[in-house]
Amino acid sequence: MSTRRTNPGINVPITDPKAILCAARAEQHCVQRTAAHQAAETEAQEASQPNPNLNIPPTTPAGLTSASRTPSVDPPGRTAHQDTAKAAATREAIRVMIATQKASIVQGQADREASALRMSRIEEAILLLSMKAKPTPPPPAHKPSGRVDLQKFKTTNRPIFSGPFHAIEPFLNWVKALEIFFLTKGIFHDTDKIAIIGSLI
Repeated sequence: MSTRRTNPGINVPITDPKAILCAARAEQHCVQRTAAHQAAETEAQEASQPNPNLNIPPTTPAGLTSASRTPSVDPPGRTAHQDTAKAAATREAIRVMIATQKASIVQGQADREASALRMSRIEEAILLLSMKAKPTPPPPAHKPSGRVDLQKFKTTNRPIFSGPFHAIEPFLNWVKALEIFFLTKGIFHDTDKIAIIGSLI
């Protein structure tokens, strides 16, 4: 026993655009034929109605019966109004579908143009950045802080302590000579003075 259900009566929606357009054209041709047939029939009925001014009895051609004048293309129970309404709905659906497709195509083209413009601007910016020479930073301005670079400081012609270590007079003379040395070299910071004196002893 098969578990599958097959129903040949199920209508599968048509997804092929060409098939949809062919069906819409066939429906439109059918509506046009029906409208032309109805127009011809109404003209024939108007012509067959007696004109009160002429008083001519209506005549029908030989062999033409009322059954032959009725259209044979319309199925029973179907009116022309239903056909035209269905055709109008089909035409409107196709018109909306085509308008939507055109709008999406125009939007896609606008998106591609905007993307191309952005890419060209990015390329130009990258080229400008790669070609622009980086300016060399200016050397840092030397701020006089009263400190001395001890690595570059030269202690030539420095006062040398040559007296005995416990003698006070030679030590005081050496301290005065150091003060004069610091003034001439422009050393005013106490930490620098201590470091230099430590290297001189």
